[in-house]
Amino acid sequence: MITRKPSRRILKILCHVTIVFLIIVATVVTTLSLTIFKRREPRVQLENFHLTYLPNETITVKVVVKVKNPNYESFKYKNTTASITYQGIIVALVPIEPRFVPARGKLNFTITSVDLLVYKMVESPKFFEDIVSYGSFNFTSSATLHGKVRILKFLKFDAKVLCTCDISYLILSQNVTSRCMTKVKL
Repeated sequence: MITRKPSRRILKILCHVTIVFLIIVATVVTTLSLTIFKRREPRVQLENFHLTYLPNETITVKVVVKVKNPNYESFKYKNTTASITYQGIIVALVPIEPRFVPARGKLNFTITSVDLLVYKMVESPKFFEDIVSYGSFNFTSSATLHGKVRILKFLKFDAKVLCTCDISYLILSQNVTSRCMTKVKL
């Protein structure tokens, strides 16, 4: 039996078709990664602050945390601790339990029993100035969440989310405003 070699013309056509196919796939992947799958920072809001003054020089805080994930990736994070600082002094540590943030979803959870140590706040040289001049306390809360990002239900990557919130508590009106910034690192 004589086997025939494919002609050069057929090999050239096959090569050209393969190159065109690879260019189309590369274009589609690049377009999707720059548009739909582009990573966006999640939005975090702190709401419903309730402060309770206790006689043992602590203030108990209850707060609702709202997280909105605009990405097509879900995120599952481990136990962590957030710190609350006043004028650079750590006045509270807040344990954060592990949770799952769905892709393009929302997560609401309540943090109860955060004890702010008033005696540490008083140690700050600007404590009385904040009360008299401004009538407010400015806190900064920061947390680093370590976890896994899941893309299309089968690709998993380690990720770290850095979240920093500037919190302003107005003493007379007892209103709280917050502004949070997040940064995702893969």
